Amino acid sequence: MSAAPGPAGWPADYCVTIVGLGLMGGSIARALAPHHPAALWAVDRDPAVLDRARREGVITRGFTDAREPLDRSDLVIVCLYPGDAIRWINENSIHMKKSAVITDICGVKTPLIDGVTPLRDGEPDYVPGHPMAGRERWGYGESTASLFTGCSYILTPLPRNRPESIRLVETLARTLGAARVVFTDAATHDEYIAFTSQIPHVLSVAYMHASESRPVTPFAGGSFGDVSRVALINERIWTELFLRNRDRLTPEIRKLARRLNELADLIDGKDAPALAESLREARRMKEAYDAADHR
Repeated sequence: MSAAPGPAGWPADYCVTIVGLGLMGGSIARALAPHHPAALWAVDRDPAVLDRARREGVITRGFTDAREPLDRSDLVIVCLYPGDAIRWINENSIHMKKSAVITDICGVKTPLIDGVTPLRDGEPDYVPGHPMAGRERWGYGESTASLFTGCSYILTPLPRNRPESIRLVETLARTLGAARVVFTDAATHDEYIAFTSQIPHVLSVAYMHASESRPVTPFAGGSFGDVSRVALINERIWTELFLRNRDRLTPEIRKLARRLNELADLIDGKDAPALAESLREARRMKEAYDAADHR
């Protein structure tokens, strides 16, 4: 039986292992540390990162060999790029406690679920997840305990998941600071993420390419910064995310291109009433989104 829960309902006697101590993994560790799990361990290939996190009190132990902590870990949080996460889970689930729960933080879910070898009843339970949080920088040095504060945390549970495993990952999300936990299926997640997360990055990249390296800075205001912000992009992870979700992303890109061309035609044709109505409707849509978000 678990000991009495700690703050935010976190099980105080749990051993948590984070795999990959970059921006996301480091931020998870920083957010969990004040809730004092029995052990907060990390696996990373960089001993210097592990040593820094341990000296800072963010983790209690660090490992470069994943097999050492796994047979004592109750919850394993995989914070790797999607392809690496699939390989890691498939190679290492055999070393985990049968009662363990595995979750991930990858920004696409269908490829993860399809790629991870199904775990049978009585084996570690894989509950896919995705916190809607991040920064334009990456690496452990950019991690922060507040990264997940107020975010949406999406879970795409599998039919074979144990109810207590789902509850544990939901508790993890709320302990990290998530304002809401959203339950959906992997296909719906990937469809919406193509529009809400991936398209803004595509737009920002295209916008920077459209600048053609002109010295725009003396003429740039807040709008330039808003649109270009996420062009500070980790090309490796976003290349993988775009390609793994291409069936949903490319139609959204083409839809956006059509909308841009429609606006270009209105401006080129000097159709002020239609242009004003298009701008007005966009403002109304944004106001409706903002109002819904604050309910």
